[in-house]
Amino acid sequence: MLNPNASAFAYAFNRTSNPLSDTLDRLEKCNIPLKDKKQINPLLIEWFTSSTLNNTLMKWETYN
Repeated sequence: MLNPNASAFAYAFNRTSNPLSDTLDRLEKCNIPLKDKKQINPLLIEWFTSSTLNNTLMKWETYN
């Protein structure tokens, strides 16, 4: 069960550690079709730029 009172979690972005770019690099290595990459990229960007899981889920519910 998720804790709605949990504090926001922010990644410690620096030059050597960036989860979003690491994930996008791994996606490139998988050689998936361009069509699939175009669908996955916005989801990954949203996932890694939202402050909490709850905020991400609320955005997804709003768009659906």
